[in-house]
Amino acid sequence: MKNTLIAAFGALFLLASTAMLPTAACADEHGQKAKYTPKISLAQARKAALKRMPGKVLDGELEKEDGVWIYSFDIRPRGEKGNLIKEVHVDPNTGKILGIETEHSGDAEHDGDGD
Repeated sequence: MKNTLIAAFGALFLLASTAMLPTAACADEHGQKAKYTPKISLAQARKAALKRMPGKVLDGELEKEDGVWIYSFDIRPRGEKGNLIKEVHVDPNTGKILGIETEHSGDAEHDGDGD
């Protein structure tokens, strides 16, 4: 009985953990619904982005950009009081930082508290 309970909880945990990965809720660069399951979670990618660019995450998403799936995070660098935003791209399969772009927030999209 004890082994059956342990196996049942293990199966339930496995189902719950895979359900946390985004799949169908992704959109490609044309706004079309697309299916893709990354190997790392949004939380893991966010941690990698913040390790490389410490600050406040204003927005984060899985998106298809130029035909390639990426996690994209808009981060206001630590200590930055102005409108400077760094967009950090993370590989959804490896967690590797693919690049960092500099932007300036002038629109309402980055003015909120998306943290």
